[in-house]
Amino acid sequence: MICFVFKPCRIVDGQRQERKCYSGKLKLDSWAKPRIFALETTDRRIAEMKLQELAKDFEKEALGLLPARTVREALNQPLKGLLGEFVADLQAKGRAKGTLRKYQGTLKVLFDRLGWSDLRSVNAKTFVHWRAKSGLSAKSVNDVLANAQGFFRWLRHQKQLVEDPLAYVQRIDTRGRPPCRRALSPLEFGQLLRTAPFHRAVVYATALYTGLRRKELNEIRWMDFLLDEPNPRVRVPASISKNRREATLPLHPELAATLLRLRPGGFDPLAKPFRHHVPRIETVRKDLEQAGIQLRDEVGRRVDFHSLRMTFGTTLLANGVHPIVVKELMRHSDLKLTTNLYNDSSQLPLAQGVGALPSMAGEIDLPSPQNRGNPSNDPLRRTSKRTHADLAGEVNSAGNAHTKMNAQKAGEKELTSPEISKTFISNVPNFHESVFARTSKRTQKHAQTGVAGSHDVSAPVVESPPAPTLQPSVSVGVRRDLTRQNAKIRVG
Repeated sequence: MICFVFKPCRIVDGQRQERKCYSGKLKLDSWAKPRIFALETTDRRIAEMKLQELAKDFEKEALGLLPARTVREALNQPLKGLLGEFVADLQAKGRAKGTLRKYQGTLKVLFDRLGWSDLRSVNAKTFVHWRAKSGLSAKSVNDVLANAQGFFRWLRHQKQLVEDPLAYVQRIDTRGRPPCRRALSPLEFGQLLRTAPFHRAVVYATALYTGLRRKELNEIRWMDFLLDEPNPRVRVPASISKNRREATLPLHPELAATLLRLRPGGFDPLAKPFRHHVPRIETVRKDLEQAGIQLRDEVGRRVDFHSLRMTFGTTLLANGVHPIVVKELMRHSDLKLTTNLYNDSSQLPLAQGVGALPSMAGEIDLPSPQNRGNPSNDPLRRTSKRTHADLAGEVNSAGNAHTKMNAQKAGEKELTSPEISKTFISNVPNFHESVFARTSKRTQKHAQTGVAGSHDVSAPVVESPPAPTLQPSVSVGVRRDLTRQNAKIRVG
């Protein structure tokens, strides 16, 4: 272990100059290199005491008896000051301004309402009580929780927090709840284009036929619209795209022709055609009311500007476009986001999908409407009239036939059935047929002479093998729906 204090010095104009305040050099056994700490005092004894305290703290940290120094310093800082550092780090990473406002505004209000001034006052219990009494929707509360967990997770990565206090707070389950947004039907969208002013109708049409977001429409330039090519396209730069990836999307011919007429003759390639023309929320509501479109349906789903992007995905899926193609056109990273969140099932042709099922005519004998009330015409009731004895006989006969079939496949002989024995004998080779013929003639001769043990001298003496002992054959018919004890056995 290395632990001593000294005054750092430097050489200025060939002369050695010492500083007034002391510094300390410290190295524990677990460290690879020594560290130098500024003790900020001119008294040597005070500097040595400070260095000894630092050494004790670092030893306790190494043993896990004390949190890290950065964690102890963060506990004494105000929570809003740490939030400012978090937002500044996000801004340096290139996050959007809307994201910065979301974190800063939401978390400041949360800290004020819960009375969180520093990290010591943060706990999950106060958040859970506030969530129960806030009166906010499940989605809003989940968004606030996600923002707070992201802030505390950043503190952990900066080694200013040991554990996230909200890590084990679960989100509200939103399954089974109606979605917050719906798509427009083709009739509603046509009515919106007819009633809205021309400059806003072009914005609405561009949002529907391309799926561009509000920010992307505000930032896109004329140079990104490739209207003079045989296949018109629009290029979405990575700098304005949400997923930070450049994409090129095909344009509908009618939309390309409209944009080509809208583009001025001597246009500036860097000009933004939709800048300050994308309507605000209040303007969109007025246009929807003028078009006779309800802002909320009977389920509670709203219609806003982002509903145009949802209409873009729903219309593609309703017209039979493959979901993978829709995912690429909407520039999603996950197919579930395309088929679940941006899909309005009320606009899909569900009845046509059911009508595409094959017909069951001729497969099921259904009674006619005139004879439907007659119990004798009901196939289920006709089946119920059969007695248990009939069913048991059919099952036994089916089991015996199944057993005989298995015996024939396995090459077994069932001696109790003459037909099966005759079939087996007919398949024996000719050599065995001659032996059976000589044995039958010799048996007839012994019966005529009355000599049971005499042999014909002219005939060669052949010792006959011992007569085989015939074992009774067993034929088992088992019903599959019965237990082993109820199996019926026939012995022959």
